[in-house]
Amino acid sequence: MSESLVSAVVLAGQRARTTPLGEAAGVAADVLVPVAGRASLEWVVAALDQAQGVQLRVLVGPNRSALNTVPALVDLLQGPDVSWLEPDGDPASSAISGVRNLAPPVLVTAGDHALLSAAVVERFCAEARDLGADFVVGLVPYERVRAAFPESRRTVLKFAGQPCCGANLFLLNNATGVRAFEFWRALQQHRKQPRRIARALGLGLLFRYVTRRLTLAAALAVLSAKAGCQLGAVMVQDPVVAVDVDSVADWQLAEKIMSGEYP
Repeated sequence: MSESLVSAVVLAGQRARTTPLGEAAGVAADVLVPVAGRASLEWVVAALDQAQGVQLRVLVGPNRSALNTVPALVDLLQGPDVSWLEPDGDPASSAISGVRNLAPPVLVTAGDHALLSAAVVERFCAEARDLGADFVVGLVPYERVRAAFPESRRTVLKFAGQPCCGANLFLLNNATGVRAFEFWRALQQHRKQPRRIARALGLGLLFRYVTRRLTLAAALAVLSAKAGCQLGAVMVQDPVVAVDVDSVADWQLAEKIMSGEYP
């Protein structure tokens, strides 16, 4: 594996001005929800700062008025190393803006990933770079998440024999990898038009997925062809990586995890 530095981009915007989570926590943006006394986004920044071989370079969002309520984030942006960008209207567009001027490899993660650790970041980046695909996504085996947090409701990708949850970790190994975000953006533009999304993904792919016959490997192969870049996946074994703080229930769960209520 090359020893070149991994640049990191954190996506910290949101579509709606207010959300149930933001209102419950009394914060101006969901990424500022306090977990164990610090904003979620602060925990993400700290994990990246502590990760060997990784340098936070771009923060996309939250809006300036929200960000200015957290002195530590204001201080972060006063230095020369980290730049701030106005978030775009959707996560994929924000990701494209964030990586645009960075030389690969580039790690992209989310600002509400309060339970992210430096160790997980380092392992994911190492495995993703060794994999060699243009674009690598992190996934967590669902059986590990269910065993750790049986009462938690998670979005599950139901691949045949290998159900998993997202880890909010993405690595672009080269410039071609941005095509994955461009493909994602194209799908997002039609999120209210299921038929157009179905046509873009292919009815055969969707049928195999719905009938639980689509393997992860097959999905990656088909999506690679459609996106125009090679997609790969790294399995992250730490179940807390599947927990992001984007709902009141997940906020409560994150607080319990931080307090040591879970092993």
